Amino acid sequence: MKNIQLKVFGRFKKYIPKGEILIPVDNVETVGELKQQIHRYLIKNIPSYNEETLVFESALATEVDILNDDDQMISDNHYTILPPVCGG
Repeated sequence: MKNIQLKVFGRFKKYIPKGEILIPVDNVETVGELKQQIHRYLIKNIPSYNEETLVFESALATEVDILNDDDQMISDNHYTILPPVCGG
């Protein structure tokens, strides 16, 4: 098991006001699997978090790339989750 540091923006700040959280993850091979673990962690550990699709509609990024769900995980332990936005 390793920990990832996850920076959050937008709607996630409602649940994580500090703007970042440390999340333990196990054996993830793809970005999609990481999103599954992030979702389960938020549901279990943040009582007010009741979003069913927010994590899955959001983009996960490193400091240099926006990642696709089928991308292989890299060894980076720092990620940002970017919720969907509307407007222009």
